[in-house]
Amino acid sequence: MQRKYFLLFGTFAIIGLVFFLFFLKIKSPETTQTTTTLQEQTQKNISQRARINAFKNASVKNQNGNMIIVDEKYIKEYQLIETTDYQIAYQEPKNRYLLFIISRNFKLARKQAEEAFIKLIDLKKTELCQLNVDIVTPSWANQEYAGKEHRLSFCE
Repeated sequence: MQRKYFLLFGTFAIIGLVFFLFFLKIKSPETTQTTTTLQEQTQKNISQRARINAFKNASVKNQNGNMIIVDEKYIKEYQLIETTDYQIAYQEPKNRYLLFIISRNFKLARKQAEEAFIKLIDLKKTELCQLNVDIVTPSWANQEYAGKEHRLSFCE
């Protein structure tokens, strides 16, 4: 009689363990997928807020008050800020910000461009690091830094 109870209890324990492991295995991918979706949503939210702030705060406008747009075949580029040392633009559909350093003093102009970018976008530095931002310079302006895409200095 005790043997029957022991076998019956053992059978239920094994069945319970199998169900537990089965449900545990099913739940894990959902958690991972939810986390990934939340990260993607956060990234999308940061990107949208950055674009809204950039367009609102842009200083380069034509005489009608409209933003200057360079419309290439595959890329639409919005000029956001332009100085004698640097230019800041936004490119579609790459969803990319471009800080174009045209000063011979790369380090100083980069610092000024980054400060202007921070004010333009008006987000936390940690959020700015999640954006697609490249800092470039032509060889005629600075041979040493030309031909490379640099990240924001506070993100490196």
